[in-house]
Amino acid sequence: MVLLRAAGIPARLAIGFAGGADPQDGTRLLRAREGHAWAEVWFPGQGWVSSDPTAGSTPLDNAPGALADWLRRHRLLLILAALLLLAATGLLVVSRRHRRRHRLLPDSVRDPLLPGESRLLLDAFDRLETALQHTGRARRPPESLADLTDRLAGHPELPSALAVYERIAFAARAPDPTRCRQAADDLDRVSSRLLAEAGDR
Repeated sequence: MVLLRAAGIPARLAIGFAGGADPQDGTRLLRAREGHAWAEVWFPGQGWVSSDPTAGSTPLDNAPGALADWLRRHRLLLILAALLLLAATGLLVVSRRHRRRHRLLPDSVRDPLLPGESRLLLDAFDRLETALQHTGRARRPPESLADLTDRLAGHPELPSALAVYERIAFAARAPDPTRCRQAADDLDRVSSRLLAEAGDR
């Protein structure tokens, strides 16, 4: 049904019973184990038509008991799958938080609670990235702040400035405003130096 809808074909889920005992006295005996679900597809001029990909399946003799038995046999696999799902969810949350804090355009519209000194530092980092782009040395997507520090090892003020920036981006509390201003000045000096070096070449 999902594939049909993804392809733009109208489809819906139908739920009911499959099979049942032979009619007796005008009635049909249906048991819980014969519960079934199938897809219905809309065909112009014909309406909803059943499309059952599991029509040949055999109902379980004892659905609740068989399910419990299956869960018992595969409990370790299920526990591992649940742990992996939790880990993946945690990584997704951390990744989204990282991207949100790493947008590098920290104006008051995006984050009105961010202190002014923190915005100054984030703006300075944005100017550093712009300088790197103009000089043909742009940051690659997987390049961490530590990698950037190693790549620009000729600028001694960079490690401490990026350490303060990292605290703004990832720590629970922002660093001291004085340190933010100093780090912003240091990053601007590095940016000016990079642009001047490119101009001299």
